[in-house]
Amino acid sequence: MELIEESELKRFFRARMKLNSAGIISHLTQRAAGTDILFHENDDYLEFLGRMKDVSENYKLEILSFVCMPNHVHIQVRQNENNLPDAMRELFSRFARRQNSKYQRKGHLFGGPYRQAVCFDPVYALSVSLYIHLNPVRAKLIKDPRKYRWSSCSLYCQIDEVESFLHPKHILDYLSEDGTKAVQRYKKLLLEGVKIKADDVLEDQEAIHRFEGQISELPVFKSIIRFFMKTKINKEIIPEHDFIDLMHALVEKRPVQLPKDRAACKYLVEQLLSRGYTRTDIAKRLSISRKTVYNLMKNPLPISGHTGFG
Repeated sequence: MELIEESELKRFFRARMKLNSAGIISHLTQRAAGTDILFHENDDYLEFLGRMKDVSENYKLEILSFVCMPNHVHIQVRQNENNLPDAMRELFSRFARRQNSKYQRKGHLFGGPYRQAVCFDPVYALSVSLYIHLNPVRAKLIKDPRKYRWSSCSLYCQIDEVESFLHPKHILDYLSEDGTKAVQRYKKLLLEGVKIKADDVLEDQEAIHRFEGQISELPVFKSIIRFFMKTKINKEIIPEHDFIDLMHALVEKRPVQLPKDRAACKYLVEQLLSRGYTRTDIAKRLSISRKTVYNLMKNPLPISGHTGFG
């Protein structure tokens, strides 16, 4: 949090110094340089999946969701150790060397450092997972996201657990303590999400915020929110539905009614920091001074104290 606090970058996920701490969930994106593509044939996809599996085991990373698109990848990951930069360096650099050797190409395979957006609350983490799995539908590669071969989507839609290096249970547990109900609810959200026209987060930094807003309006989601309220969200900090309303207002640049409780204000500021807003951005959007933001963050709440991520 200190690194974010000192940064003047417009979006945290663009920073070269990534947030690196055990217990956090990150949405990572990486894309090919220019108009190049990353995967030319099935063997390339399989190679990347194999390397992702090795990295997850060697670095004790939990891969929650992923999708490999022809020219970019999305990976949602939970750290168990402070080693995310090392893990991603190994994954992307070794895959790049392999592709350059295989196709006798020169130059950079990727268009710069990977990007990171940190998921500090369950609703956002769930929205990221759905957004990732709906990528092939938005790209018109397939109509049913469950049938796309190069993503983790199918594992989220199976009642029986399959042996894999992936960990869908972490996200599914947000939906229900009953595994069957959790899968059914995820399927409903996924199929409803197909109808939502979402923007590309690689081009628009607030695309997932808007997607989260649209998902949260679905009837099936409203019943899930009640489960969140009972089990995952600290209502004494800020109710999840109120937090969603606040985030929507901020994204849409509407006037914001700040929570009266100091702890709730601090929670809101921490969430905004985690999603890439600078202290200056937050002060402007909340119509408060930078000094007020600084004072709120003097003694940040521990990550595990209010996110439900442990």
